[in-house]
Formats: sequence, structure tokens, C-alpha cells
Amino acid sequence: GTVDDLKDMIRKINRIRPKMVVATGNFDASSRKLLAKINESIPTILADGTDFCEVWLNGGQGLILDIHKLISTPSKQNDETTDNIQTKWLNMQLEQCKTSEHSTFIFLNGHVKQLPKDICQHIARSKVSAVFGIAEENYQEEIKVEKEATVPHDSDKDEDSDSDVEDRDLARHTTFSGGNRILNQIDIDDEGKWTVKDLLSGS
Repeated sequence: GTVDDLKDMIRKINRIRPKMVVATGNFDASSRKLLAKINESIPTILADGTDFCEVWLNGGQGLILDIHKLISTPSKQNDETTDNIQTKWLNMQLEQCKTSEHSTFIFLNGHVKQLPKDICQHIARSKVSAVFGIAEENYQEEIKVEKEATVPHDSDKDEDSDSDVEDRDLARHTTFSGGNRILNQIDIDDEGKWTVKDLLSGS
């Protein structure tokens, strides 16, 4: 987006007064200066690749990640590089997501289409609600969990149990979206159900 787009977003943010703002992208000095105009009472997190972390609000979890470290290939499994530290941390978070009931959102500083298929499937299987990033043009895709090859069991009971779990997994999907002029408002109700609306387009 342009500088005027960013100024327009900041005006809307200050008027709406959300409980938190997560800004995704790569921000130069002038952009950071503009983002500083967001009302100081509104916590603002930059998903710009400088660090990874988690945030919580209204029972919803946000994972702030650097997409470039996420898609890079680690040289050694035990190599304590920043790339591996983030990947190990993310895997731990995703394991917790599988057994929890809260909504989880991932925020990236790059285009979600850069994510390899295996990472997208790992995210979807972990019950992540949505992944938000940037893109040249507005993009949205529902990625469903694909069936994995299974090893036959001796027990029919185990087979039935595993089949039930797999059916539930296959019914899940994760929304992957991005854009260069999007101001998403995420709402989570008391039952944990979430909705998202682009405040610039009204959709």
C-alpha cells in the first residue's frame, strides 16, 4: 500500500480503538514513524520479521513469525540458529493448539503463498484458525487437511478410533490470506467463535 493508505488505516484504527493491533509487513523508518501515531493506549505489535513471539487477547492466541526463517532449510537439527529456534518454538505451540479449544492466528511478514505445502498442512492439522500475511494483490485460500498414509493396526477398535480422529481432522481447514491494503478486524465471541472483516473493503 501507499503512505496515504497507511495514514487512512491509522485514522480508522484510532477511531475504532481496537484492543490490539498487529501490523504485518516490512516497515521502513518513515512507516514506523507513521505507525507511532497509533494511539498509545492501543498495544501495537509489528510482525516485521525482527522477532517471533506470542500474544493473547480475549482467549485468542496470536503467533508472530518471520516467514523467511520459517521456510529456510536448517543445516542441522540441533543447530541453535534463529531459524531453528523459531521452528522448534512454533512446533511446540502447534502441538498445544491440537489439544486446546482456543482460536489461534499466525501473522507473517511475507506472502503466505511462500509457505511450503508441508508447513501449510502442519498448520492446518494443528487447528490454527487463520494465517495472515502480505501480498501484491488480495489473496485468500481455505487449505483443508489432507489424508495421511496410515500404518495398519492389529486392533479393529484402534482402527475405528483412529478413523474417527482422522475424519474430524479432515473436516478442518485453515484460512490463509494476505494483501497490501487490508485492515482486518478479528472478533472473538464468548464461545470462542471468530469472525474477520476487512474494514477498508467492508467484506
